[in-house]
Amino acid sequence: MNTQIKLTLNIVSNKTELNIWTYNINAIKNKMGLITDLLIKHNIDILIITETKIREHIEPTLIFSYNYSVIWNSNKLTSFHGVAIVYRKGILNVTLLSNILTHSLQFQDIKLDSKDIDANKVNNVSSDSIVQDINKAHYHEGRILTVLCKFKEQSFVIVGTYVPNSGVNRNDPLKRLAYRTLSWDRDLFIHLETLRLQYKDIIWLGDLNVCAKDNDMPNKHYYIAGTTNTERTNFAWYQTNWIDTWEYCNPDETNCSQRATYGIGSPCLLRLDYIMCSKSMQDKISSSIIDQEFYGSDHVPIGTKFKID
Repeated sequence: MNTQIKLTLNIVSNKTELNIWTYNINAIKNKMGLITDLLIKHNIDILIITETKIREHIEPTLIFSYNYSVIWNSNKLTSFHGVAIVYRKGILNVTLLSNILTHSLQFQDIKLDSKDIDANKVNNVSSDSIVQDINKAHYHEGRILTVLCKFKEQSFVIVGTYVPNSGVNRNDPLKRLAYRTLSWDRDLFIHLETLRLQYKDIIWLGDLNVCAKDNDMPNKHYYIAGTTNTERTNFAWYQTNWIDTWEYCNPDETNCSQRATYGIGSPCLLRLDYIMCSKSMQDKISSSIIDQEFYGSDHVPIGTKFKID
């Protein structure tokens, strides 16, 4: 029997945990060595990479270690955004379920938080502008990958997301806040809840572009993209049926400097990257860490280990 096949079979039979990570790479093209270093350093089984910033024709030129396979969802319009899932060969069977977010809700009767409007001068939000962003971000920007994973006798779904940043335009700091909070957040909530009811065990991870708690930012009065009342209120919807795995494993790490996944070494520390799971997986959570010493992007990677029955 081939040595590599023997090694793979031994790994599968002896493996008791899956090590699942996410990392905003901020342009992957010239950072393939960095990805390899991360996979090796933490012995990663599944890695969701966000903000890949490549076009589809570049994907075949980026070669991962022979131990891993990759599924891409790159922006169809520009060289921005994009997500990918890298997973260990011979251990996991991964099937793509979807690479778009279906629009399923009307937004005309939903309002932004009044403080968000007053503090950021968000006004004159038109239905047409939101529809334009739906057509781009929901379907073409490479924002989401939903895959069915099978390991041994277990099946679970992974949803990797690069959630739209509401502050993409410096001249109009919260240009996408209305789209993000009135459309994307609600459609993603329905998508995740539908999956949870159908498949039960769901892991949702990536750059979620929100500070869930006051101590996920320098101070609670911080008011930029990801810290607005509407974004944080929307994220609270998930707390009923979903577990923030890093928070669950590290309840005593309450300082922003311990929690940050963005802006390490700068005054603008933010926790924007998460690994969430459905409550059905609570007993499977083993440990979770943020590797703030892994440099190469404006974000740092975060990982959670899940026990395998």
